[in-house]
Amino acid sequence: MSQRNLLLLGLLTLLSLALRSSTLENRYDKSQCTYYAASMRPDLLVFRGHAKDWDDKADAAGFPVDNIPQAGDIVVFEPEVFGADSKYGHVAYVESVNGTAVSISELNFGLNKEQRSLVHRRTIVISTNLDLSFIHRGSGGGGEQAPPPTATKKADRPTSTPKPEPTKTVPIQGPNMSDPASIAKWLSDAVSSGNYAAISQLVGPEGAIFSGYGHGFEPTGYNNGKDFAKRLGLALANSHPVCLGYRLEGDSNNRFSITFSNAHLDEQVTGLQQQDSITLFLFFKNGNRYELEVVVPVDNYGGWEIEYETSNLSACR
Repeated sequence: MSQRNLLLLGLLTLLSLALRSSTLENRYDKSQCTYYAASMRPDLLVFRGHAKDWDDKADAAGFPVDNIPQAGDIVVFEPEVFGADSKYGHVAYVESVNGTAVSISELNFGLNKEQRSLVHRRTIVISTNLDLSFIHRGSGGGGEQAPPPTATKKADRPTSTPKPEPTKTVPIQGPNMSDPASIAKWLSDAVSSGNYAAISQLVGPEGAIFSGYGHGFEPTGYNNGKDFAKRLGLALANSHPVCLGYRLEGDSNNRFSITFSNAHLDEQVTGLQQQDSITLFLFFKNGNRYELEVVVPVDNYGGWEIEYETSNLSACR
């Protein structure tokens, strides 16, 4: 076949895909994140699948997929990353990008049915250790050109090969629950990677709660580890927490706290207002192990709280 005929065939293929994507019906459930994402990017209606599989399907359909965000992309969250569903993952539309701050809009994100039914907007702070992919406009849908060559391309692989389970955001082994230093390092790694689901193993039989600074702390009385970890992921979805350190407290070191900065807890999730960005994770000793019982946003009510909670800390690492 001549070069001219090959070029003509390629143009006809692109035109066919573009026309197909413009006429395909959005058949996703209207309550799901996939419906909203496909509405924002109808060029992606050339394939269907669970949110976590969109990057692979887009890659196979010829769309550029990598880890460099651009406005107009679809971001694909692997399960449990930034509060994504533990089975199906999550997708959202990228509204704008400012350095590592990525503003997104999405559906089916929140704690209750009312929240999940509304289009939600938030800004996530990305880093290289987060399992996120970005689907650009490109040859698959006849849109704009692929991202610049500095982007890290998604590895080529046969479409029949199953996607490997994500490993970057999953601490393989939990901490030594009798050692505050081990817990602090492990929690720092889990939070910085967005692996909030793993935090469920820090919660003991007494359960855990969000509570205001200076209030009486009473855990739920039952192990709500999985639910609390999910809420924590939602509460910190717009933050990029940094572990400042930990401190032993109480008689015989029967409790300790881990202090994070840049941890703005979402008021809709916790029911707590927070003006400043210091958050405490409080652990209490139960037998020979410590258990997470309270997460506390700290405000500078009297002018000394922030200074106190960030002083005399042992490093998280």
